[in-house]
Amino acid sequence: MKIKYHAVVLLLSLLAVGCGDDTSLAPSPSGTDSPDNVNFEINVYAGDPEDARSRSSSLSRDTDQDGYDYEFGPPDYSPERMHTLRVIIVRPSGEIEANEYLYRSFPQDGASEFHGLRFKVVGGEKKTIYLFANEASIPGLDLSAPDYRIGAQFPAEAMTACTFSTSRAGQPFIDNTGDVKTNVPMTEVFEIGIKAPETEEDYYQTANLFITRALVKFSFTVQAADAPSVAYSIDELTIRSVASTQYLIPNSTSYTPAKYDAAGMPSFEDRYIYEYATPADATVGECVFNPTNLNFPVDYTPGTTLTYAPQLYFPETAFPVATGATAQEYILAVKLSGDEEPCAEVPLPNLPSLPRNTHVKVNISLKNSDVKCTVDVVPYTAVPLNPSFGFDQLLPRPPIEPGVKPPWVTIDPDNPDSNKKTT
Repeated sequence: MKIKYHAVVLLLSLLAVGCGDDTSLAPSPSGTDSPDNVNFEINVYAGDPEDARSRSSSLSRDTDQDGYDYEFGPPDYSPERMHTLRVIIVRPSGEIEANEYLYRSFPQDGASEFHGLRFKVVGGEKKTIYLFANEASIPGLDLSAPDYRIGAQFPAEAMTACTFSTSRAGQPFIDNTGDVKTNVPMTEVFEIGIKAPETEEDYYQTANLFITRALVKFSFTVQAADAPSVAYSIDELTIRSVASTQYLIPNSTSYTPAKYDAAGMPSFEDRYIYEYATPADATVGECVFNPTNLNFPVDYTPGTTLTYAPQLYFPETAFPVATGATAQEYILAVKLSGDEEPCAEVPLPNLPSLPRNTHVKVNISLKNSDVKCTVDVVPYTAVPLNPSFGFDQLLPRPPIEPGVKPPWVTIDPDNPDSNKKTT
């Protein structure tokens, strides 16, 4: 489903962060002075190598990530960061209380955190807060339309059902391999309780929210155990199956650590998505990659790792989809130069799904004409890795959820009974 609306005239307003070129659709009807109103501040986090504590003294982030000492993958270039941000706050009645849009507030290269966005809202209510970053990357989405103005009823059901699609299954939603770059869209939704003001402190409340990139990124490493007698290259890498359609807002999504703490508040933690819904009408197809740098000359040094990391972004995919599959079926086909057919078709048994906000690294090993694969599913987080987006680094090890096969379980295709959790 696409959201189509007529444009409306935007009124300029002076933001509390001091940027007069950002916009609000209208002053909030609850924005007048009232003993029931509170000053509500929102900070938004999308995962970044920058230190949040240098931005705001109100934030507190533990360097050990609450006991998790593994490394994750940060956004490695500008389109993976926020360039615009919209915050829509909805009251329990469904009335839109705020619709704030920031675009001049971000540097040219974008940012992965934004601090100090302030609103005056009615206290003593649980608010629904929608976050949208880089919304222009979603065709047909117009959150400045009359349906989203202050005081209107927010179309919550339509937003929950809203999806976007590629031209066909297996195609990337964003192709940034050329000179023209498209920013990766990000979304999230939260239920946040605002206390009724009873003390002086209650008049100033803060929420540290995270936002989730809506797409999946692939990259590949290839390593050969032997030097070839004749030079060759990998001309095609095909992955089956990648979905055509996904929800705009995370749907039935579960995170680890959990989305909310015991007090019902989110936090600036690095999370891994392990469960989510895919639209019932989603289809799956083959995604064909055409690397140009996976070359093995006769003087190739055995064990040298070659990296292919195209800037292609795909819809998240969860099984079963469409066909009623009862288990995942991701297959990697490898075709060498000069061949008409793939030299190998290898299942990816340790890839349980393709959740949004992740970088899927497919690791290919070549030995005596044999091809084996493992997969690392790396969430975008705050810990900086190397410029190759985290290759040769520690893998993420979030807590294992009951009944869920984690992506860091290594499976030997030649000996399925020897599966074990790596440490």
